[in-house]
This record gives sequence, structure tokens and C-alpha cells, in this order.
Amino acid sequence: MYGRIKQVVLDLTGLGPDILHILFGVALFASAYGLIRRKWLAFFAVAAIQFLNEALDIVDDVLVGLPLNLIDVISDCLNTLFVPAIVCLTISLWTWMVEMKSRRSASRSDGVVTPGIAAAKTTAE
Repeated sequence: MYGRIKQVVLDLTGLGPDILHILFGVALFASAYGLIRRKWLAFFAVAAIQFLNEALDIVDDVLVGLPLNLIDVISDCLNTLFVPAIVCLTISLWTWMVEMKSRRSASRSDGVVTPGIAAAKTTAE
């Protein structure tokens, strides 16, 4: 049953299963992040739904007598989670860089000079 629904979606869109996993991951992450406003919690929500999706795929395959294809399971999970993981890492890195920049600016305006900056000023003079 579940496999038939997925096949209808594939037929209606004309897209392959890999690109649908990528788009599903992006759409689900954007929706979860919009609701939750916490990037890693949204990522783990996408991961949980993807693992449920794969469990349903495995059950559906077993019911029709197909063997477990672990490579397809891993590929589907990577396709679904890759873009959300990159977005989470990028947001985290960006946030860290902005915080470091604001800390440096705050320490300079307070009259506190960091050792690296003091050494650069004395060398330049």
C-alpha cells in the first residue's frame, strides 16, 4: 500500500526517487524550522520522519517478498538529510563567527586589548 502511494507521487511529479528525497528533506526541514525555530531540533525531526519512512519502506518490501537493500536505505537517508545538515552547520558556523566578531568589537571598545592585537600594533609601529 505505502509503496503504491509513493509510486503515484513519482508518476505524478515525473521526478526520480533521489530528487524527491532531497526535496522532501528540504521542505520538511523548512516546515519544522518554521514551527520549532530550533535548527537541530528541526533536523532531528526530519531524521525521525525519514527513519519512519525507511521503516515503512522495509516493511512494504518484506510484505511483497523483496529482499532488504541496505544501500538504498542509506542512500535515501543521506539524500533526505544532507541539505538540512548543511543548513544547520552553516547556521551554526555563521552564528559562531558573528558572536566572535561581536566579542572582539566589545573587547576593543572596552579598552581591553587582546594580546594578538597588541603585538600587531607594536610591530606595525
